[in-house]
Amino acid sequence: MATTQSVPGGDSPKTPPYLPFKSLLTALDRLRLGHPPAIDPSFFHGMSGGSQRQIIQALRFFGLIGANGEVSPDLDALAKADDRRTIIADLLKKAFAAIFAIGLEQATQNQFNDALREYNVSGSTFEKARSFFLQAAKFAGITLSPGIQHLSKRGASGGKRRTTGARNRDDIADDGDDEDNDAPPPPPAGESLTVSLKSGGTITLTASTSFIKMSSEDRLFIFKLIDELQGYEAKNASAE
Repeated sequence: MATTQSVPGGDSPKTPPYLPFKSLLTALDRLRLGHPPAIDPSFFHGMSGGSQRQIIQALRFFGLIGANGEVSPDLDALAKADDRRTIIADLLKKAFAAIFAIGLEQATQNQFNDALREYNVSGSTFEKARSFFLQAAKFAGITLSPGIQHLSKRGASGGKRRTTGARNRDDIADDGDDEDNDAPPPPPAGESLTVSLKSGGTITLTASTSFIKMSSEDRLFIFKLIDELQGYEAKNASAE
């Protein structure tokens, strides 16, 4: 029988996270800087719309936000933790109990794939959800059998693909949200943000670095600069 999780306050099962795990870590860095009592996709401005929605979906799946985006104390603890590995491990074990029940240390790839399918994912969403889980498990220090370690990349063997017939709802809902759509919240390299100053003139922040390779401390610094510039611009615009 399929394993599903209900959205708090909702009436439909939750889909497991299928965004790149690095995107979730980047979102946690943003939350660490501060947030309102409830968040929605627009909180992660600077990311693509698909990434914003997938982050909210992932946080809801793990029970870290409520049906209306209410931020839980557990999410604050995760965002502010100096070492997130233990917390991530606990979240995975609670949310993916059926997968851990097979014994990940010795499981074959078919056993793992079958356990993941109990969470009602298929097609390209299945591959992305599998990649998310395995990347998160490796980050959390969870031991994986040699048979499933290599499945963290999309297109790895073991996933059932359809070559004919109608596309299912997972594939349709997934349009435009490619796994590699992992653009970090700041502008990508080569972009700039220009803000007009009240006393005249402008100030420009130009990005010319690799955000994927950037350290957590540097990302927090960049996010803060961008948020302050955008806040200054919005304040001046409202005063006019």
